[in-house]
Amino acid sequence: MTAPVTAATVRNLAAVLDGVRHGARIWLHVDTERQWGGVMRQLCDAEGDGTQGSWDEGDVRDKFVRISSTLEQWLPVADIAAGLADGSIVIEEAGL
Repeated sequence: MTAPVTAATVRNLAAVLDGVRHGARIWLHVDTERQWGGVMRQLCDAEGDGTQGSWDEGDVRDKFVRISSTLEQWLPVADIAAGLADGSIVIEEAGL
């Protein structure tokens, strides 16, 4: 069974989608001494495929965000939303 979608979950998913739409910077706090950051580039249907994902089809929680840094990375939307909820991920506001 899929976890219920709460108002807090919707808020975090919206932040992910807004970040992609605006090319926002994202920061992942690995631990107290290390963090990793990049620019949110694209919503993708699969990890590493490099193609634009559909904004109108499928469950957004099953999609990936392509993030540009030293290397390209694909992070699951659901993981980013969970990181926003627990404070381990921060998305900078970019023109919002």
